[in-house]
Amino acid sequence: MFAHPPNRIIPFGSKTTTLGTRGACYDARMKSACSAIIFLLLCACSPSEHQHQAAVMNQIEKAIVLPSGAKPIDNYARYYAAGSANKVMVVYVIPPDEPPPYELRKGQRTWLTDYRMLPSINDGGCSVIEFSFDLQSSRFEHLLCNGEA
Repeated sequence: MFAHPPNRIIPFGSKTTTLGTRGACYDARMKSACSAIIFLLLCACSPSEHQHQAAVMNQIEKAIVLPSGAKPIDNYARYYAAGSANKVMVVYVIPPDEPPPYELRKGQRTWLTDYRMLPSINDGGCSVIEFSFDLQSSRFEHLLCNGEA
């Protein structure tokens, strides 16, 4: 192997994998940027925001009456996200027996940071249920099973 000068950042694909003696965050600007990124990642949702999201999910799951033909709620992976005008956008999906590692398993739930990240499935019958929940009126909207292909 050949050596690089100690503080030189090694290009991707180089034969060596070290970043010099001080690592990637070696100067003040990089340390500040790295610190800011770590802080933002750790503080993206405050504990009170997580508690609020959990309370909203609990409220929805306590009040919901699933459509005819749907399985019990624990059979679904449940995805929630804030929509517009005090609405929560929701998608319930019956996952495959061996879902990919990035997907939820049955009985699990998550709050997504953006409603555009919700699963989008055009058919599936009652294995996919999409709806919204109005936080002001505590009413469900468009609570239906998906169509069949």
